[in-house]
Amino acid sequence: MTLFGGGRVVASTLKDVARLADVSVKTVSNVINGYPHVSPDVRHRVETAVAQLRYRPNVSARTLRTGRTGVLALVLPDGDVPYPDDLAREVVRAAGSRGYRVVIEQAGPDDERAAPTPADARAMPVDGVLVSAPVAPAELVEALAAAGRPVVLVGGEARHGHCDRVTVDVAGAAEDAVGHLLRAGRRRIAAIGACPTDPGAPPTAGYHRALRRAG
Repeated sequence: MTLFGGGRVVASTLKDVARLADVSVKTVSNVINGYPHVSPDVRHRVETAVAQLRYRPNVSARTLRTGRTGVLALVLPDGDVPYPDDLAREVVRAAGSRGYRVVIEQAGPDDERAAPTPADARAMPVDGVLVSAPVAPAELVEALAAAGRPVVLVGGEARHGHCDRVTVDVAGAAEDAVGHLLRAGRRRIAAIGACPTDPGAPPTAGYHRALRRAG
């Protein structure tokens, strides 16, 4: 920012940074946006000028120009569950390293808010949405897909075929765990969990596969 007479403060612009660093506005833009083909000396001059002027990009102008907000939404389970904290921390860290900010929303099975429409999804001021699959309401996922909004489900089962999904092979992990115990000489292995008697549940399926393979 720049101080004028009377103490009035005016936000610095790309032109101010370019003038102080003695480079073009395009070069300043390249440095700010992480363009790799900039010499170390020029990058240092631009970064020094940015720091001295306390320049901050105009997010509204950038959104109008590029159609992107630089913001992602993360929808997590509502309640006292430990793993969402770890998930949120890693999402914020990874997004920040790529120049994105993250807004966090909570949802749960007892959420009484009205189901979003495609128009609601289009109006969301974000570039994409990550949803914890255990709380992914079908209405939300369908509205996001209909609006053309990128959405990724984290964990859970493949209930929404039109969405990308990041998950863990729970059945394979259970099979590996049981196999490890069998190789260690254990022969009486119990399956303890939310659905140990459901043969279709992924952990139970992996448990039985390992036992069948061992005879």
